[in-house]
Amino acid sequence: MLSDDRLNAVVAKARADTIGESDFRAAIEQPFQTLLSSWELWVLVALLSHERRQKWVGFVVESKLGASAHDLGTSGALGHPEASGDDKRVPDLPEWTYYFHGIGCCLTHQDGTVLDVDFGRDGSALEIDPYFFGRFLETAPTLDWSDRRLRHASPLEDAWLFDLGRLKALRLIHGKWRISLTEEGRTFAERIEPVIDQVNRLTADGSPRSRFVASWLVTVLGDTPGAVEIIDVGYPELTELLQKAAAERFESRAGVLRHAFRSGDENTQRTALKALAALGREYAETEVRGVLDRTPASSLHLIAIRLVESWRDAACAPGVISVIERFTSKPTFFQRVFRKLPADSSETVRPRNGLLVAAARIAFIYSEPEMLPARWRAVLLRALQGDRAGCDAEAGLMLFLLDPIQGIAKLKANLRNRVPITRSESAIFLGMIGTSDAMRILVESAEGSPDDGGHEAACVLSLLDHPAAIAAAEQWTRRNDGYEESEGRDVTIGGRTIKTWKMDEVRRASMREHIRYGMERLRRDYGLLLLRWSTPHGG
Repeated sequence: MLSDDRLNAVVAKARADTIGESDFRAAIEQPFQTLLSSWELWVLVALLSHERRQKWVGFVVESKLGASAHDLGTSGALGHPEASGDDKRVPDLPEWTYYFHGIGCCLTHQDGTVLDVDFGRDGSALEIDPYFFGRFLETAPTLDWSDRRLRHASPLEDAWLFDLGRLKALRLIHGKWRISLTEEGRTFAERIEPVIDQVNRLTADGSPRSRFVASWLVTVLGDTPGAVEIIDVGYPELTELLQKAAAERFESRAGVLRHAFRSGDENTQRTALKALAALGREYAETEVRGVLDRTPASSLHLIAIRLVESWRDAACAPGVISVIERFTSKPTFFQRVFRKLPADSSETVRPRNGLLVAAARIAFIYSEPEMLPARWRAVLLRALQGDRAGCDAEAGLMLFLLDPIQGIAKLKANLRNRVPITRSESAIFLGMIGTSDAMRILVESAEGSPDDGGHEAACVLSLLDHPAAIAAAEQWTRRNDGYEESEGRDVTIGGRTIKTWKMDEVRRASMREHIRYGMERLRRDYGLLLLRWSTPHGG
């Protein structure tokens, strides 16, 4: 178990730089502590670091932004400062901008780093929202090595969530929606912090010898996979030894995750599957295939299909087509008669739609237009012709790749869809397609009611480099002068008057920015696919 004497001895040895290869062997055989796995340890120390960042945000809120963290935590919008500045830059910290929201405040650095905090009812900044913490890991251009152990590319960005369960069981953290370190957890993390500081300093230095020492420290902490990543290539025998120990760690970790995946609830299964995939495709592939073979569809299927897409392996395409075929097949006579199919519900329809659209995208990515098998084409048509609700705009774009007339018709119909994101994405896709038919539909929609897809169409037209589109967008603005503006309504509560807006007013005011962001995202996700698959249609 962890002792202060050994902690101090390890730090002193690292500082004196007296480590040899024999020290690595000793560290592999007897790592620092066995209470936590290295994955759990990195999560705990990262939470401690982030707790301090949040405290700094609290300091900025009270000392520079004229707000009370206690008022924010107890009163929400009523606790926002009445005068918060027009440029939204933090006084004395011009590299940071800010905005208040609900019970919190978000600071954004000019390098992209996002620090977002919801304050507790006592005004403290100790509660960490996992989503906000994930945003920090995603947006920070530079991270300490210890924080980087938690950062993974999409769709594994929150794989670290699995380890919160054991940290809670050990009473090192607590909380349901937001998490906080307990006194025991904070004390534990602070005791090990001198070692972590040495690792971060040495890895930042980057010299071969610094990497050697840092690799040893990480080995002492029980993270031989991390040690393999750090150590310089100039130590082949030692690297081989570490790789063998790392493989054993991976297998042990995979065993824990597979047990949790088999025996846990759906939330545990989701986090366990992502944590398995973070070890490598080979550790998660059996479970992913097993999920995709199940019915009915669930949120677990969406994670599985996103993992398949992230593998970027064309060999997965036939299996993906089989998944689409299974989830779009009509029930047999006997299934209908004896009601052996589960009844459809929103809990199965929503994930099934997302699964079918994501699976179709994979099939398109790994197929060539002139070589698409007839069976695959039929399967994709059946999946994309159906009503895919919130995913129907994406379905319309891919349907266009197979059948331009049907695809354009679906996107046109979806300009009046009751789901806001489907309306806006349909308008964006029509703009991306850019044929004369697509442009005509956008212009005609912009000439109609702004509440019936006309606003979305006008916003897309304003972003296109096409004289007719720009002219139609300008005409819409003249005809609907003031539509995007709202004075809101003054509401007095507790002697204080604040401005409030209805959701529809907020939607109208933010539509242009929403469309701009959506177009950037959808061009990134579908631009190359559209370019590769589409041929001149419609003149």
